[in-house]
Amino acid sequence: MEIRNTVRTQQIAARFAGFFYLFTMATALFAEDYALGGVWRSHDPGATARNIEAAEQLFRLGIVCELVTVAGVAALIVALYVLLNTVNRGLALLALSWRMLECVLLAMAAACPLVVLRLLSGADYLAPYNIHQLQTSAYVALEAHSIGYLTGMFFYSLGSTAFSYLLFKSHYVPRLLPALGVLGSLIVFAGTVVHFAAPQYAAAVESVFWIPVAAYEVLLGLWLLFLGVKISPPEARAAA
Repeated sequence: MEIRNTVRTQQIAARFAGFFYLFTMATALFAEDYALGGVWRSHDPGATARNIEAAEQLFRLGIVCELVTVAGVAALIVALYVLLNTVNRGLALLALSWRMLECVLLAMAAACPLVVLRLLSGADYLAPYNIHQLQTSAYVALEAHSIGYLTGMFFYSLGSTAFSYLLFKSHYVPRLLPALGVLGSLIVFAGTVVHFAAPQYAAAVESVFWIPVAAYEVLLGLWLLFLGVKISPPEARAAA
């Protein structure tokens, strides 16, 4: 009975994980690529500030979506831990810890756009600073958001690699899927290291290093949500 309950709990966790893979992918794309990323004009603080002021409500919605994404990722991580901790509890806990660090960093990064709005608010206490100083400070705050996000992605890549490896070992889904996850996560790891260690080469890899892991998360999310996982009682008993 206990083994049967464990298997049922894992199957439910797999469905939750599938939903949150797809949900957080959608909210992250909206926040990072459209609502927040859409206002960015490289090396042009003035144009960036004017874009933010012209679409302030959309910018604020992007901040909300970013926080919703972090909350969704936390739910996803717990679901993955419940699904995979019977495969290797220690590695599952390590993966959980790495991805929780990701959540902390992304939540902190989400505060930076709020600082941007404060700097561009025209509040009385900002009167000693001229418009160019405020626009440049707002631009730097957006850069801090990008740095915080990228730092979070470093820990994401570690946690995603570990969870993908556990899924590969589990045989719960076709092994080609988690194999793609391991590969894609390691590519993200390499990409973040390049950003920090050799930023002059970052532009060459930035547009492509997300593609494999994004494909993995969409495909895995669809599989887990609609097909679930196959866990036999004997396998669960051996893994316990």
